[in-house]
Amino acid sequence: MATLIGGIILIKSLLKRIYINHFNTKLTNLVACKKSIIQFEKGSSLEIKGKLKFNVSRFKHNKEHGYLFLSKNSKLIVEDVFLIWRGADIFLGDNAILQLGSGYVMDNLKIQCLKNIKIGNDVAISRDVVIRDSDSHDILDGKHIQTQSIEIGDHVWIGLNCIILKGVKIGSGSIVAAGTVVTKSFPPNSLIGGIPAKILKSNVEWK
Repeated sequence: MATLIGGIILIKSLLKRIYINHFNTKLTNLVACKKSIIQFEKGSSLEIKGKLKFNVSRFKHNKEHGYLFLSKNSKLIVEDVFLIWRGADIFLGDNAILQLGSGYVMDNLKIQCLKNIKIGNDVAISRDVVIRDSDSHDILDGKHIQTQSIEIGDHVWIGLNCIILKGVKIGSGSIVAAGTVVTKSFPPNSLIGGIPAKILKSNVEWK
């Protein structure tokens, strides 16, 4: 079921799958390009207040599939205009919420959202980036927290091959250098890099 309310498209489906093979499809605020697979389980929803372009390719003959899977009662919210380039693999677990502001992600994005991931406005995310809010397995020491929310602020630039892990908050205006593994939070306008990430420079600006 797709409903348009005041410029907002809200898609709710029961075990429904959208598979786009040969032609692009445009459903009001959703542009799903060739080889897109979007699957909804019971109670899940896709709420687009601006526009979502999914599995976008710069090539006429796109050979990459883009996967978006929404498990039971999960929700993907798009606040503004957001572009996700080809080869994405996005999984929302039961009751999870993924919120996107505005900006773009280049090829081969991998997101696993089992609780809550929020990505702000005017973000620039390079190719081969992994964002996971859960370890998916438990360490039996009585102290391990398996799943924690992630928040990426406004105007954040994330370089290629970065990994953003659970419980992380990246402050607005920050830059994450290529190949960085982010395991803790950082304040706004930080240049961070390394494995694990550390502050390389404070009070940075970029455009």
